[in-house]
Amino acid sequence: MSRRFATIPRAAAECGVTYNTVRARIKNKQLKVFRLGNRNEHVVDLDEAKRVLAKTRSYGVFDGAEVIDLSRVVVDDAEVLR
Repeated sequence: MSRRFATIPRAAAECGVTYNTVRARIKNKQLKVFRLGNRNEHVVDLDEAKRVLAKTRSYGVFDGAEVIDLSRVVVDDAEVLR
């Protein structure tokens, strides 16, 4: 099986985490980073990144959440909302 490489921002987006989270895993030596030739571009193995970052999620990710439309809810004028 061939390895798939991705830049750090792309790996973060595909794993549902932030750029800083990926950088922290690299700094803690949990994730290995590779440099492409003479270019100043760093990449990570995408499959390894998904494995390492599987338990880390971004804010606002709620698995199994149900979205309810509240646009037609009528509130009595006398009711005080807090």
